[in-house]
Parts: sequence; C-alpha cells; structure tokens
Amino acid sequence: MKGHSAQLVTPPTCLIGALLLCGFALPFGGCGDGRGNGQQAGGPARAAEAEPLDISITVELGKDVGQNLGSLFEAVDGDGRVLFGAGFAGACSTYMRDNHYVLQFFYRDRNEDARFNSIGRPHKERFRPRLVTFGDDLLECSYRRGFDGKQWTDAGALQAGILNFQYVNNKPLLFTVGKCARAEYDGEVILTAPNAYGTYYFGQRVFLSTLGRVYCWRWDPRQGGTAEPADPPFAPLGSPEDYVLAFGQYGGRLLCATGHGGIYAYEAGRWQEIYKSRNGQFYTMLNYHDKLLLGHYPSGMLYEYDGVAVRRLDNFPPRPPGASPLAREAQTLAIYRGDLFVGAWPWGELWRFNADTSAWTFRRTFERPPITSVEVPYENEMLQAIASGRTRLDYNIWGQRISQLVNYKDTLVIGTSNKRGNLFVREKYPFLTEKELRQYGRVHQLRMNSSISAQARWKITPTVFRFCFDEAAMTMYQDGEILYAIRHRASCSPPPAVKSVRLGRGVFGPFSGKIVSSKGADDGEQGR
Repeated sequence: MKGHSAQLVTPPTCLIGALLLCGFALPFGGCGDGRGNGQQAGGPARAAEAEPLDISITVELGKDVGQNLGSLFEAVDGDGRVLFGAGFAGACSTYMRDNHYVLQFFYRDRNEDARFNSIGRPHKERFRPRLVTFGDDLLECSYRRGFDGKQWTDAGALQAGILNFQYVNNKPLLFTVGKCARAEYDGEVILTAPNAYGTYYFGQRVFLSTLGRVYCWRWDPRQGGTAEPADPPFAPLGSPEDYVLAFGQYGGRLLCATGHGGIYAYEAGRWQEIYKSRNGQFYTMLNYHDKLLLGHYPSGMLYEYDGVAVRRLDNFPPRPPGASPLAREAQTLAIYRGDLFVGAWPWGELWRFNADTSAWTFRRTFERPPITSVEVPYENEMLQAIASGRTRLDYNIWGQRISQLVNYKDTLVIGTSNKRGNLFVREKYPFLTEKELRQYGRVHQLRMNSSISAQARWKITPTVFRFCFDEAAMTMYQDGEILYAIRHRASCSPPPAVKSVRLGRGVFGPFSGKIVSSKGADDGEQGR
C-alpha cells in the first residue's frame, strides 16, 4: 500500500532515566509490499557468519492467578546494548487485556527491513475492530471474524458478544458486557452483572467495572463453581459517572485507571486512590522495565508509576509537526521487537521509541487528510454538518484512532477506527470519499526483522523455554516442542557477540515466577 514515510521527532532531554535500558532501535524503514511473510524454519541457510544463540531457561510459573509473567532474559553486547530478549508483555487498552500467554522472542537487528502493509477490514460496515490473538489465530472478536493469512472470514472460535477474554489455566475466561454482562469459564457462567464495562481477572479475583463502581468477586478456577462477592464487594469511583478504561498490575497490586482520570489500587482486600487527574482519562497500561506506563488524554503523553508516585512524562511521545496540542490521546501501548510502541489520536499515529537516542519516530496509519492545526480530521466539515442538522454526532467522530496493537507471529498488528465505530450514513457525511471512508476499520501489519511470538502453555510443574538463533533461523521452544520458528530474511545481519545475559528482567518487566536453572546463560546475572 501507499503510506506516509516515517518521520523522526527528537524531544528535548528524554526522559525516563534508568528506565530506558533496552537496546538499539533505528527509525522506521520505508514501506514494503508486505510479502515478507513469516515462514517455518527449514529452508536453505542464509550466507552469514552469525554467532549462534542457544539459551534454555527452566522456570516455575507458579499458580495461575492471572499474573503478568514479565521478562525471561535479555542478552547484551560489550557496550551494554540489548541484542536479544524474550518475555511476556502485560498490556491492557480500552477495556481489553492483551493475551498475556503470548511469548515474544526478538533480536534487535541493526538492519530492520521494516515493512508495512494493509490486511483489509474485518467488517465492511463497522469501523472499530477488536483484535485478539486466540491460540494460534488472529480474531476480530466483536463480529467473530478470523484472518486466514489472506482475508477475513467467519470464525466460530468466540461466541457473539464477547468483549474481552483472558486465559486462566490454559482455558479462556470469556466476558460479555452490556445490560446483562457475564463471565463464563469452561462452559459455566460464573457471574452475571448489569451494565458492565471493563473486566479483568487477577489474584483469584474477578473485577468488573460499572458506572461509578468496581465490583470484585472471589473465584478459584480449580475449585469450579460460581464466583462469590469479595469483601468489600465493590469500590466507589470518583463520581457516579466514572468508569474503568484499563486495568494493570504492578508489584502484586491490581490497578485500574478511569475515564475521569483516577487511578485506583487493590491489594489484600483494600482499595486506595493513588492518583486523580484534574482533567483527563487513562486509556491504556503496559509494564515496561521496572515501571508501569499509562496512556493519557488530553495530553497524549505517557505517565509512569513506580509503586510510589504517578508522574507525567512530558513530550513522551511528542506530537507531529503542525498538529494541534489539544485533545491528544495515547490510546494503545505495546512492545514489539523489544521496542515501545504507542498508538495515538487524532491522526492515527503509530509512535516508536528509540531508547539509545531518546528519539521517537512515527508514521500515520491513515493517508488522508493531511495533518493540519485543526483539533481533529474533518473538524470543519463536521461542524458544518452539525449546524445544518445533517447529524447530531460529535464533531470529532472522524478522528483517527489506533484502537489495537497486537503481537501476532512475526508482526505487530494495528487496528484503526474512528471515534466510536458508528455505522456510516452517506447522506450525513458527503465530504468523505469512498477511499477516505475505507481507511477506518482497516487493519495493518508492521513486520520487522527477527521478532516472533506465539502462545505458550501455563504449567504448574517446571517448564523449559529454549531460544535459538543461528545463521538460518530463529526458533523458540517449550519443553522441546516448537512454539514458532522463522527463516531469516536475506537482509538480516549477524549479531555481535553476546557479552552477558540478564535473567528475569528486561523490557517486559521483572519475571514474576521462579527461575530454576539456565543453560547457555550460566554466566548471566539473575534479576528479580
């Protein structure tokens, strides 16, 4: 597809200090044709002299209570630059928790060979796809559509009405929302509640947000049966109209961030308000090294939480040249290939942070209209439509969102939307051409050299993860079975020698389980 080239923005004195420990990242490469699709290993070896990497780590994950697992290892060169890493991301954006069973393995190749392509729209009439990885599948869960590698088709893996799910003991805990919301596990409804929004499971507790409250139920999936109200059964939010937009975890605590700018923590049956924004909303959370990052509106910047205080990271990310500073929104966060990615409103911006240079690069996921100083795309046209009585919708309904960022196989999948995903009525919006309209609800893939992901299995007994990189391929295993493997592109450059290996810490945050032993990293330092 045609696309806007990447742009480089270097903020003044960025910023996170000791947090920024991850390695080299070049700006985005140019747009490709999207044909560099991941393939299973086994083809002819690439002609390059690469020092092989072969690391096995035996871990005890512990009892599955919905905890984020974090980093397994990072390998660095003699200059301290991260070369390789692996771990499980902990992210949640606009009600939806990312699949925290997905294991990522990456090599930070200096030759990135970044390719960006569109994979179509899951639904022709809807403009807000809700994307999830479900086992080995990429699904749009609102309308049960699946991507088969070429096109979107009907997929029955999820029942209708599912807003969110997460795996617990290798089975999906399914959440529906609305007037009669419920949570369902292993074919049994474990709870029902009216008018629910955000949902989350952590610490043998099921959390569910309604207007003005966060409800909490006790539930042990190994014992079965329905969930029981916890003590206390709910926590009041800052106002009767407030609601939770994102959940997260830090240091064994559950955190929830709301549409009225509040951040609340739950631990050992006690709720605490730890932050209150005077004007704003928090849409997304992500564990990143030893901090928890939160995406904010209307600043469009990230905040960080270190277990003590919440701080705003000014100009992090910045805004595109010429764009208005008003009403910006960092809606989605993800880690791909060891880099931090942010999806931002209102110009459909995909931002990527280079920790070595403290610089951001971005590209737009929409081609039209060009960025101007108006607050949102098509603002003037919408104000005219409202004044003429053609529509009663918000003037910013055609703002451009990145509503999802999902790791899938060797790609970062990017879902786009307008503000609400409303159905389109041509008579109301004559200023939108068919080509401009089709930008909304479209899904893209970013594919860069040497990053793979796949869903692992949770085991109570010790389990062995193995990570291999040689001149032909990169492969990750669990207990001897291949989770995913890919041949290198011809452009992939051989890595420098690994100087040391850090176990249990890295870009995904500290490992929450126990590292029993390692092979190929015995001289490494274990961090907790």
